[in-house]
Order: sequence, then structure tokens, then C-alpha cells
Amino acid sequence: MASMAIRMRDKFNKYWGNIDNINWFLFVAILLDPRYKLKYVSFGLATIYESDPSFVKRMTEKIDMLHLLYKQYAHSSLEHTSKDKDSIQDYILLQLDGEDDPSELLESQFAKHMEEEQCAESKSEVTRYLLDGCEKSSKDFDVLKWWKSSSSKYPILSKIAEDVLAIPVSTIALESAFSTSGRVIDAFRSSLSPKMVEALICTQDWLRASPRIDLCAIMEDIEKFEEFEQELEGSNSCSTSKGIYD
Repeated sequence: MASMAIRMRDKFNKYWGNIDNINWFLFVAILLDPRYKLKYVSFGLATIYESDPSFVKRMTEKIDMLHLLYKQYAHSSLEHTSKDKDSIQDYILLQLDGEDDPSELLESQFAKHMEEEQCAESKSEVTRYLLDGCEKSSKDFDVLKWWKSSSSKYPILSKIAEDVLAIPVSTIALESAFSTSGRVIDAFRSSLSPKMVEALICTQDWLRASPRIDLCAIMEDIEKFEEFEQELEGSNSCSTSKGIYD
């Protein structure tokens, strides 16, 4: 029992013993959950690291990571938007080339100026999102559907949530936490090629599909198709041989 407890403690300390060693995407994923946001992160870290004097500083660093990620996505989105605006601007210039009608060009430049000014003066989506109240937690709550419906309000954050929340969480069997023998993979599992693994995964997915696949009926259909192909090949070979002898 003592050896199991030591192994469990070592595993816990490896991932949660030091806040600097925790994957920061875990914090981003919690911050992007509208049921929890910053309050849950603060509560959880304060509970685990209540004796850490530098907790406030590290907590601020975790929030800054979301801001940094937001800036990267915003910059990428701005590049695409500016390219679209430049193409529209070029189209307008081509339309007005040789025409004495500068009012439309001036109007388009003013609209572009107002968009840039509004973008500069508006609050960051991260700030507005964190200041908004948390959603009520329920069993039927779907965080991805929530972000899809809120994409117009938080266009850049919704893209971040789409990428971050799509990352599957790694899980292991509970028995492995109490095992003292370590991980053992047999030769068959460790020697599977990527193509074979993909085939096994797809087959398992098909077997779990709804409605379920009737394997017996499918095998009968395959046998019928094979018989039909053999008959077709036989008839083709006979016709070919007749043509040669004729």
C-alpha cells in the first residue's frame, strides 16, 4: 500500500505539484467554459496552492496567456480582413478610374476609417467575456453549442474555443493508478501499423453506429457480389476465346 501511495503522490506532484508545470491549455479551457471562467480557476488554484505567496502573480500570468492567444488570433483575423478590404478598395478604384465621381471613394474611405476606429476603441473580447456573468451549470449544457451561438458576440474568442475545446482529454484506466507493475503493451499492439490501427478504429466506429450494421447480411451480399464477378469474368473469358477461334 505504501508503494502505491508513493506512486500516486509522485504522479500528482508531476502534473499538479508545481503550478509552473501544469499545461496552461487546461487553464485556457476552463476560462473558455462560460459556466466557470476566472472564478473557478481562482477557486481551484487557491484551494490547491493556498500556502503559495506568489499565487496572485502566477494567476495573472495564466490570464495573460489567454490575452496573448487572443492577440495572435486577432492578428491573423485582421490580416485576412485587411486583404479583403484591399481587394474591395482596388475594385472601387477600378470602377472609379476615369470617372469624375469622388464621393463614392470618399464614402468608402470614411467607412474604413470608422471600422478601424471602432476596433481600436472597443474593449477586448476577453475583457468583456470575463466581466459577463457565468452561465448556469446543467447536465445538458453544451459548451461548443454555446460558443457557436455566441460567435457573433465573441467572433475571435469563439475561434479560440473551437480549437482549444476540440482537444481530447487524455484518460487512463483507474486500475493503472494502483498498479505497481507499470505499463505493459503486448507485441501485437505495439507492432500495429498506422493503416491497421485506422482500419480497426473505423471498424469499431461502424459496429457502434446506429442503426447497427448486420454483419451476416453484409457478408452474404459480399459473397453474392464475388459470385457475380466470377460469373462475369467467366463469360468474358468465354467470349474472348470464341472470338479468337472464330
